Amino acid sequence: MPTATGEPGSDQWQPGPFFAGSMLRKWGSAALFASQLYDVAGDDSFDTNITAGQYFYSINLNDGWQVIGTPTWSYDYEASSNNAASFSIAVGIAKTAIINSRPWQFTLEYWNYVIRPDDFGVEHQIRITIGPVVKLPWEKR
Repeated sequence: MPTATGEPGSDQWQPGPFFAGSMLRKWGSAALFASQLYDVAGDDSFDTNITAGQYFYSINLNDGWQVIGTPTWSYDYEASSNNAASFSIAVGIAKTAIINSRPWQFTLEYWNYVIRPDDFGVEHQIRITIGPVVKLPWEKR
C-alpha cells in the first residue's frame, strides 16, 4: 500500500505472493525469501512488476562466532534488459556476545554484485550490523 510521505515514493498498491523457506541444523541455518509485486491501483505513470528476495546462511563456529551471508536479488520486468537484474553474493563474520545480560550480535559482511543494473548498480558493499538478539516467542528457557 502507498505509505511514502514524499519523494521517492511509488503511490501504488502493490500486492503479490511471498515465499519463505528455511532450515535449522546444528551446523547453522539457511533460508530463502522471495516475493512478487504488481501494481494494481494508484499512480499510473509507471508499471511495477518486480520479483525480489534474499537468501542467507550462517555456519556456526566456536565461542559465538559465525560465518554468514545475507545477500539480496531482484528482477524488474519493466526495466530495460541491461537494468533489470541484480544479484549479489556475500560472505561475512558474526560474533554474538553477552553485554549487561543481553546477547548482542556484531556482523561485518562483504557483498559483491555479480549482476547489477548498468545505470545505477553498485558493485560492492561493506555492511556492519549491531543488534540485540531477541528471544523467540515459542522458545522456553
